[in-house]
Amino acid sequence: MSDRVGRPPSAFMTFLVLQAANVAVYLLAPIGTGITIVLSFFLDAFQAALASGMLPTFAELFPINIRASGQGFCLGGGRGFGSIVPATVGVLAATWSLGTAMGACALCAYAVALCAAVFLPETSGTDLHKTTLDDKAEEAGTDRQVEARAVRT
Repeated sequence: MSDRVGRPPSAFMTFLVLQAANVAVYLLAPIGTGITIVLSFFLDAFQAALASGMLPTFAELFPINIRASGQGFCLGGGRGFGSIVPATVGVLAATWSLGTAMGACALCAYAVALCAAVFLPETSGTDLHKTTLDDKAEEAGTDRQVEARAVRT
């Protein structure tokens, strides 16, 4: 379905806000076991929705000759940035409760992701053989494929 309608940044922002609200209730509110189980379903569903849209969106951001490298760099960079969070939770848990420390770190991460999603381009109807970089090159009067072949030779 997302191939037909595109992957608008508003979809990412919607799931990020829903996920952040879910995590806030899940970790910061005093809730019972039944509500925790119900929220766990939504926690997983929203996370799966976010993850399933990332790779196709990243594919549309990079030129075809560096697409896999661009995706790998972005995903690896995100994992590297995310590796700071467990240590931060540990440091914060020395003075806060564990749930509060986890909730604060998660909400900060969602805020960073929301700021990044604001800059995502609309990709509805995007030809995967061309990207926004290729479109900008056409506007500037250059051919990115010719430039790429010239660099390789």
